[in-house]
Amino acid sequence: MSGRGTSGSGSSIVVERSGDWELVNDALGGFEDGVVREYWLDGASWVTHDDHLAEDGYPRLVVVVQLQSSSVAAVRLTFEGVRTVRYERKRDVSPAVARDERDGWIVEFLSCCVAASSCIVEPLGSEWLGRGPFLGSDQAR
Repeated sequence: MSGRGTSGSGSSIVVERSGDWELVNDALGGFEDGVVREYWLDGASWVTHDDHLAEDGYPRLVVVVQLQSSSVAAVRLTFEGVRTVRYERKRDVSPAVARDERDGWIVEFLSCCVAASSCIVEPLGSEWLGRGPFLGSDQAR
C-alpha cells in the first residue's frame, strides 16, 4: 500500500485532497467488510492552570479500521486539521466517498464522517490487533 496523495514512510498514503481517497479505496478494497475498532480525538483545546481556555490549532482524529477482505489486516487513519467529525454506529459507507469543501475536504467511510485538511493512512499488521477470529489471523485458519 503506497502512493499519493503523497507517499509517506514506506507504505503509507498521505491524503491531501478529496481525489486522493480513490488511492485509499483501491489499496484497501474500498473498506469492504471493514469495522471501526478504535476512534479517538486528540483535542487542541485545554484549560490552563489559571482556568483560561487555550487552543492550539485543530484537533487530530485517529481511527483504526480492521479489514476482513483485504490483504491488509488493519489500517490507522490519522486525520489532521479536523473541523467536523461524526460517528454513526449503524451506518456503513463503503467504498469511501469524498468531496471538496471550502476549507479542505470531507470523507465518509464505514461509520465515520470527517472534515479535515489531511490524513495519513498506515497499514497495521494483524499482530497489532491481538488475538481474534478475523481473516488474516493465524487463529482464524
